[in-house]
Amino acid sequence: MGDFNAHSQTWGCRDNNRHGKLIEDFILKQNLSILNTGTSTYFHPGSGSLSAIDLSLSDPSLFLDLSWSVYDDLCGSDHFPVLVRSSQKDNCNAVPTWKLDRADWHAFSDACSKQLTIENTDVGHDSIVFH
Repeated sequence: MGDFNAHSQTWGCRDNNRHGKLIEDFILKQNLSILNTGTSTYFHPGSGSLSAIDLSLSDPSLFLDLSWSVYDDLCGSDHFPVLVRSSQKDNCNAVPTWKLDRADWHAFSDACSKQLTIENTDVGHDSIVFH
């Protein structure tokens, strides 16, 4: 994703320009998918015109799993925030695992001994703060 400053009717601009043609050629050569739906992403403060110069691309294998939309508040910018969401569920039920056998426990112990000293701590009523 990015502000390509390129105009093409392919992704929602009213006109085409040379920069847009270069981006179109790149997209075709790299076999990328355009996520844009045609909604404007840029507000020109001087003229009040809207254009779609922010472009979101993906690998074709992800295209059906992603949704693209534009937030309707400029949030103080001249570009509307672009939202790309995945339709795939997060696997929240996955059990976290760690590769504890690969840890350098000797180096960890040495770092803790050097960093966690009485001189580096403030002991308060309810907490310990390390400096």
